[in-house]
Amino acid sequence: MDAGAGVLLVVEDPDDPRGARVAVSRGAVPAGLRERLLDAAVVRRVPADLPDGGSVVEVPGLAAYALLWAEDSAGADDRGAAEQVRQATAARAAVRAAVAAEDPGAVLAASESELLRALGASAVKTRIYEGVPGTDALHAIPSRLPPVPDALQPTFRRIMEACWRTQETWSLAADDLDRVEELADDRYAHLLLGGWIVDLARIGLSRALLAPVGAGETCLGVFGVFRGAEDPPWSDAERATALDLGHDLGQVVLAARARHLERRAADELRRLEQYRGRMITTLAHELRTPLTTISAALDLMPEPAEGDLDAAAYIRRGVDLMGSTIDNLLVVTQAQSPRAAVSTPCDVATAARWAVEAVAVTAAAKSIALGLDVPDDAPLALADPTDLGHVLSNLVGNAVKYTPHGGTVRVAVVADADHVRIEVHDTGIGISDTDQRHLFTEFFRSTNPAALEQSGSGLGLTIVRRLVERLGGRVEVASELGRGSCFSVELPRA
Repeated sequence: MDAGAGVLLVVEDPDDPRGARVAVSRGAVPAGLRERLLDAAVVRRVPADLPDGGSVVEVPGLAAYALLWAEDSAGADDRGAAEQVRQATAARAAVRAAVAAEDPGAVLAASESELLRALGASAVKTRIYEGVPGTDALHAIPSRLPPVPDALQPTFRRIMEACWRTQETWSLAADDLDRVEELADDRYAHLLLGGWIVDLARIGLSRALLAPVGAGETCLGVFGVFRGAEDPPWSDAERATALDLGHDLGQVVLAARARHLERRAADELRRLEQYRGRMITTLAHELRTPLTTISAALDLMPEPAEGDLDAAAYIRRGVDLMGSTIDNLLVVTQAQSPRAAVSTPCDVATAARWAVEAVAVTAAAKSIALGLDVPDDAPLALADPTDLGHVLSNLVGNAVKYTPHGGTVRVAVVADADHVRIEVHDTGIGISDTDQRHLFTEFFRSTNPAALEQSGSGLGLTIVRRLVERLGGRVEVASELGRGSCFSVELPRA
C-alpha cells in the first residue's frame, strides 16, 4: 500500500449487544475524512493516535467494515464511505424504532427505503417463522418478490439456523446455480430452489443476500435483500450491516411477542372476571329464592310461648346474615366492573348524615354516642351517589359493630382546595399493624379474637376500597390495637 494510503477497520459496534466495536486504522486518519465522519454523526469520540501512527475511532452501525483511502485522492471515496456509514446507521435506527411501536410491521414497511439505501439493494423482504406468537404483522411486509414455495421453507429455515449459529449471512446469485443441489434437502427442494432463483432473475433480481433474524440462541426468521446482475457482489460491509439488522429485527420480534402475550393475558383476565361476575350473579339469584321462601315461612310462624326458645329469631338472624353476604358479593362484582364511575357533584354532607342515621338504633342499643361534624358550607364531591352510599354505610356500620358498649363513633367532613375528605373515628377495639396490611383483601376478617366474635363476610372493606378507587379517590386507615380507628376517604372536589 502507498505511504499516503491507510485502512480503517471497524471490528466491533458499540450499539450491538454482542460487544463494543471500535475502528482501528493503519496510518493516520486524514483530517478531511475525520471531519466528515464526525459531521455524519457516526463517530462517538475523536480519534486517538496510536503508537504506530494509527488512530482509534468508535463508529456505531458497522461491523468488520474496511475503509481504504489515499491522501492524494479527490476525496470521493472518503465521502462515499462516510455516506455508507451514515445510511447504515439510519437504517438500524429505523428498524429499532419498530421495537416500541404498536404496529411494528407498519414501521418496518415505512423504513424500507432506508434499508435499501444502506445495502444498495432493489428489494427487501422479511419473514418471521410461524409459531412465534404476536408477529403475524411481520410475516408479509409488502414486497414485489415472487413468493417462496411452502415446500422450500424448511430448506431456508435450516440454512438460516446454521447462519445464526455461526453469525454469518448467506448469498446466492443466478450465475451460481450449481450450488443449489448442495443446499437443497432433496431433489424436489433442489428444483424448487432453482426455480425460485430463476423467477428472481426474470424480474431483474439476480443477487440475494439473506441474514438470519434472531435473539439469544434462537433464529426467529430471515431478512433478505436483492439486487440485479449488473450490481457488484455483496461486500463484507454490506454483509455485516445485514447481520446487524438481523439482530435488530430480532429485538423487534421479541417486543412484538411480549406485547402479544401481555394482551392475551389481559384478555384472559377480563374473560375470567366476566365469568366470575356472571357466576356470582347467578348464584345470588339462586340463593335469594330459598331465602325469600324461608322469610315468608317465618312470618307465618306463631309467636313462641313464654319461656320457650325463640327458634324463629335465630333462623331470621341467619337469613339476614346470608342476605347481607349475597348483597356484598353483588356489590363487589359491580365494583370490579370496568365501567367508569359517574362523575356527578354529590352532597357528601347529606350522605354522611344518612349513614349515621342508618345505624342510630344499633348504636343506641349499645349506648354508643354518635357524632356528626359537618360544616354548613361543606363542598360537593365528584362521586356516584350509590357508590358513596355503599362506602359510608360500610365504614360507619363497621365502626359501630367493633366499638364496645359505651364507646363513641364520630363522622367528620373536611375539605381543601382540591379534595373532600370524610373521616370515620371510633373508640373501638382497634386494628393491629399486621392486620392493617391485609385489611382490604377479599374475605379477610382479622386475627383479633374480639373482632372474630362479630359476624361478617370479610367483604365490606374490599367494597370500600374498590368503589373509592373507581371514583378516583383513596381510602386510608390509622389505628392502634385497643385504642380505636380512623378511616378516611378522600374524593375529588366538584
